[in-house]
Amino acid sequence: FIVHDIGLILEARKIFKEAKFILSTLAGCFNSEAIEFYENLGVSAVTLDRQLSVEEVSNISKKTKS
Repeated sequence: FIVHDIGLILEARKIFKEAKFILSTLAGCFNSEAIEFYENLGVSAVTLDRQLSVEEVSNISKKTKS
């Protein structure tokens, strides 16, 4: 599932225990700390915002699992 809402992730996780969740750009994830937060909620991948520079994306990628 592609998701952007924390509440939806929490509720969907209860129903679809084995589903993979991908975080949408609508979630506004701009740094590694936010990605770590969503990973702890069970998100397996993150789509970063297009406004991030290549350098910012590279730095985030080095600090996270997604």
